[in-house]
Amino acid sequence: RIAGAADHDPLLADLPPEPKGAMNIDPQTLPGIVLDDTQAELRGQWGSSSSFKPHVGTGYRHDDKRGDGQSIAIFRFKVPKPGRYELRMAYSPHATRATKVPLTIECAGRKTLLSIDQTLPLPAGEALRTIGSVQLDENAESVITISNASTDGFVILDALQLIEAKN
Repeated sequence: RIAGAADHDPLLADLPPEPKGAMNIDPQTLPGIVLDDTQAELRGQWGSSSSFKPHVGTGYRHDDKRGDGQSIAIFRFKVPKPGRYELRMAYSPHATRATKVPLTIECAGRKTLLSIDQTLPLPAGEALRTIGSVQLDENAESVITISNASTDGFVILDALQLIEAKN
């Protein structure tokens, strides 16, 4: 937006101010293990967008509010050392988002189920919100699955972050 443009063009006067800070966050600048939507094995239909900001990477995906259980994202990874990890999620909070996004974490025969409310705001100044913690084993494949099964709004798939939990 051009400084002072609203003074000359009344149509620009109603535009909201541009957000401050980074509009897209480079996943490599975040600590811990970062799983961007581009790394997911996708099943079913997912749309791409970069409309809501900020977001991690070049954009994010959404299920187009289907709630049919057919849009599934699978992330596979290994942790560098065993322990408890804080799981954080990046999404763009909004009233049209799903309130109960199902997420499953599997590692070494253990399964953790979480439900995420993507209408909740992110902490002030943060691009991700803590959604739980999980015990993960070294050298064992960990799998995180997100789906749109029985969801009531748009499911946003942006990024996940795992940070060693402080004991």
